Amino acid sequence: MDVEKVSSIWGDMEPSKAGAVMEDVEVATASQIVGLVSAERLVARLPEMSPQKLWQMPPELLHDRMPGVNAMHLWPGPGHRSPKTCQRLSRPTPPTTGPSTSCPRLGATNGPW
Repeated sequence: MDVEKVSSIWGDMEPSKAGAVMEDVEVATASQIVGLVSAERLVARLPEMSPQKLWQMPPELLHDRMPGVNAMHLWPGPGHRSPKTCQRLSRPTPPTTGPSTSCPRLGATNGPW
C-alpha cells in the first residue's frame, strides 16, 4: 500500500485507534507515516502509542514535524496511561482555604492535606 495513502487514513483515525494500529507497524514504516501527517494530528495520536514504540522513533523526526510541541507531551515516561485513563485515576485537587503564605516543605499547610 502507498505510504501517502496510509498516512492519510491513519491521520483521519480516532486517536486511540491510530495508536493501537501503530503498535503493529514496523518503526521504519511508522516513521514514514509520521513524516507525512500534520503536527496537529500527530499531537493527538502519538501519545496513544505505547511509550516503548514512541521511544523507538527518531527524535529528530518528531522535532522536525512538531517543532513547537514540548517533548513532555509526547514522552510521558514509564507507566504512562492514555489521557482518558489518567483522568479517571487522578485524585481530586485538595481544597484550600486561600493562597498559601508559607512553604509546605517547612511544615505549614493550607488545610488537612
